[in-house]
Amino acid sequence: MLKKIPCLVLLLMCQSTVAGELSYTPINPSFGGSPLNGSFLLSTATAQNDYKAKTPPTDPPLTDAQKQDKAFKDGLNKQVLSRLQKIILNKAFPTTGTNTEPSLAEGVTTVGDYTVSNNTTTNTISITNTLTGDVLVNVDLSQVAP
Repeated sequence: MLKKIPCLVLLLMCQSTVAGELSYTPINPSFGGSPLNGSFLLSTATAQNDYKAKTPPTDPPLTDAQKQDKAFKDGLNKQVLSRLQKIILNKAFPTTGTNTEPSLAEGVTTVGDYTVSNNTTTNTISITNTLTGDVLVNVDLSQVAP
């Protein structure tokens, strides 16, 4: 009989445990949670956010005349550099039978932010940025020609 009592107690304990239904309640009010959680979640997200917005430039906006002037200078610089490329390429790879290759005048020419110098005695072309003083291009045409 003594052996049956612990078994009986164990059997009664097992019967008294009952599983309940699992239920999920969302926290975020956007997904059905309590609307009272909204301010707490927003303040927590704000405290964790370390993104800093970019500050706008402090330069004053350009007027229409300044925009047109800048566009003109940029276009002129592009045209000069394009023509110089053609001159250098025609010296490097001359075309036969046509005499339409562009040429560059002897001396120094300043266009926008660039100074273009052509020295026919040494057969060199160099382009210098007048703002920084950097030599952007220095081409020895005698070395380029085939």
